[in-house]
Formats: sequence, C-alpha cells, structure tokens
Amino acid sequence: MEALVDGFALWGPDDRLILCNGRFRELYGSGGDMIVPGVRFEELLRGMAKQAVYAPEGEALLSFVLDRLMGHRRADGAVEEALADGRWLRVRERRAADGHLTALVSEFTEYKRREQDLIAANESASAANQAKDDFLANVSHEFRTPLNAILGFTDLMLGDFPSRIENPKHREYLGDVQSAGSHLLQLINDILDAAKIGSEQFALREDDVDVSTTVEDVIRMVAESARSAGVRLERAIQPALPEIRADRLRLRQILLNLLSNAIKFTPAGGIVTVSVGTSERGLDIVVKDSGIGMDAAEIAKALEPFGQSRPPLHDIFGGTGLGLPLARSLAELHGGTLAIESAPGRGTSVAVSLPASRIRPG
Repeated sequence: MEALVDGFALWGPDDRLILCNGRFRELYGSGGDMIVPGVRFEELLRGMAKQAVYAPEGEALLSFVLDRLMGHRRADGAVEEALADGRWLRVRERRAADGHLTALVSEFTEYKRREQDLIAANESASAANQAKDDFLANVSHEFRTPLNAILGFTDLMLGDFPSRIENPKHREYLGDVQSAGSHLLQLINDILDAAKIGSEQFALREDDVDVSTTVEDVIRMVAESARSAGVRLERAIQPALPEIRADRLRLRQILLNLLSNAIKFTPAGGIVTVSVGTSERGLDIVVKDSGIGMDAAEIAKALEPFGQSRPPLHDIFGGTGLGLPLARSLAELHGGTLAIESAPGRGTSVAVSLPASRIRPG
C-alpha cells in the first residue's frame, strides 16, 4: 500500500477511516494531521474545510462540502478537489457490496492548469473575434452612411442636371466617382454582412421567390461588366422553375457574388454559364467559367474570409476575398451547400444547392 503512487484510503460501512497510506495524508498537506483511523468522513471533510485546506471560500465552500458529501455517499465516479495551495486532486471512490469504500487520490495539477490555460485562450480568442466583428460592423456602418450621400448626389447630378454640366470631362469625372463609390459600397456591404454572420446577428427575411426572374435580374446587373471584360454570358435555365422560400436579397447576393467572381477571373474571349434547375437535392444553381481555375489548396484559401486564391492576383483583380465565403455562408443559412470544382487553367464551377424543402408546391 505504501508503494502506491496515489493516495489510498479504506472507509468502513460506518464511514469511519480504517486505514490509509502516507501518500494520502501527504496529498492533503496541512489537513493530513486530521487523517487518523476512526475519523468519520464528514467530520474530516468539515474539519479540513474549516482549516482552509480547500480553495473555495464562503458560500462556494459550503456548496463544495455538500456536493462532496453527496458524491462520497454515491461513490460512483471521480471527483475533482481544488486545494488552497493551488493543487488539484482527483478522487475515485468505489463502494463494495459489504459497505466498505475505497478511495484513490491522485494529483493532476499540471493537467488542470493546461486545461484552464486552454479555456482562457479560447475565451480570449472568442472575445477577440467578437471585438473584430463589432469593429467591422461599426466601421462599415460609419463608412456606408456618408458614402450613400455621395452616391445620391452623383446620381442626382448625372440624372437630373446633365445639361448643366457642360464640360464632358466633368461628366466623365462624375461617372468615375459614381462607379468607384458603387464599388466601394459593395465592398463595405460585404464586410458588414461577413461581420454580422460571424457574430450570429444575421437573420433571413424569407418570402416566395421567383427564381427565373431573380436570375435574369442578376444577369442584367453584370451584363455590362461582362461586356467590358470581353466575357460571354450564357444561361441554361430550366423552363417553368417553381418558386422557392428564400431571402430574395440574399439569393441575389449569392448569384451576384458568384457571377462577379467568374467574370473577374475569366480572360477576354472566355465564357461564363449560369445553369439553374431542380433535382432530388432541391434547387441547383451552377456558375461555370472558362477562367484561370484553382488547385485544391487555392480553393480552400478562396473559401476563407478575406482570402485570395493566389496572393499576386489581388494586385491584378482586387477585391476583399469575401465573395465566395459570403455566398457559402448565405447558402448554409438557407440550409444549403456550396461546392467548388476547379483546376488550374481549366476554369471553375461553383454549385449552390438549396434543399427541396424550400421549393414551393405547385
């Protein structure tokens, strides 16, 4: 018994200590003097609590004593004890059929400290992520408010007062301001949406959505961008598509992000195809391009928020790297999935599937 690494104690059916080894007394430090044959467990526990052997204080100590007594009576598992000197003990108790109880006590202070350090690190990381999301949400809002005013004035000047702007160069400059402002607003909206999704403050506004109309609207929105890039847009939309229950704005955002990405990474003379149809899975939307493509590592990187498939491409194509991560998050909020198939030099195919439960009957 004295050769055991752990502390060992044997309690009788009357809950009095019959015997224990030296390690058992040693583990309880200053409380070891009270550990003598014949002492009742409850008497020993309350005595050590009174001598501040245990770490809890006040009401927490009373709660610990009561819980420890109940655990001792059940004797059906392991109990953790925090000592006032900073050490942690694990007590394993088992009661035999004749009423005798055996206790094995081991110290696991280092393990407990590592566990606490890990918990603290996770909490710190979670707090940092929350602070980041809050900052992004706040700063995006602060940027968006004045930017909307700038865009409003440029729209007004270009729409209502073109005859008053006689210099063609001035009109061109206003057009540049409008274009740059619209692009910046889209980037800010992406950042704001990513922050909301990350902080779980994002809610869908669901309605019955005409998929065909939505797809055609988005294609019209990117048509000029595709024409300027020398990219041909094609569509393969299943006739008489049913309506789906979805957030109309977010469905448009998914399509817009996928099409914008496809056009951006497709060289002049290439093709971007939008295919929409139903299957056993539900509603399938596929955006396929004949662009530069990605390998497996680049796909994983592209799906990370603020990630770019290849760092040098940012200098060429720009963007925040939020298009694909946002599209995937929005698809998942609808209960769907986003999958990518690609290879360098062979283009990319992005498939979004929304569950069949979202398809409206009839």
